[in-house]
Amino acid sequence: MRAETGGLIDKVVIVTGAGRGIGQATALALGRAGARLIVNGIDAGALDETVAALAEIGAPHVRVAGSVADWGVAEALTAQAVERFGRLDGLVNNAGLHYQAMPWEEDEAQVRSTVEANVLGSMFCGIHAIRAMRGQGHGAIVNLS
Repeated sequence: MRAETGGLIDKVVIVTGAGRGIGQATALALGRAGARLIVNGIDAGALDETVAALAEIGAPHVRVAGSVADWGVAEALTAQAVERFGRLDGLVNNAGLHYQAMPWEEDEAQVRSTVEANVLGSMFCGIHAIRAMRGQGHGAIVNLS
């Protein structure tokens, strides 16, 4: 049974990093509240678990696997929202990377992938989302870090 939260029923929301943790919990909470979701994650297997849970609660959703640090993936999230549900009401920028190494133990590749996912990923998703939201005159973006 879905919670009747009023403001989220039929809202179209993208949740990045939805394969686990806060992103998964956010996607499931939004789904229970009646939102229609575009869920994203870089780990396809983890994302499939979220998709299965959304299907179980009857939440309409679209799965878009891949890194939000890829301009095309970020663009596809908004495109899927508009194509499938007709608009985009919200974006939850949750995707991010972190390594367990101490900062002085990281190498260039780790630093680059962290910055690309944590900074560029949020920017890329935000840019595409804002383009859709401006055209419709409304929308909300939440950035988590």
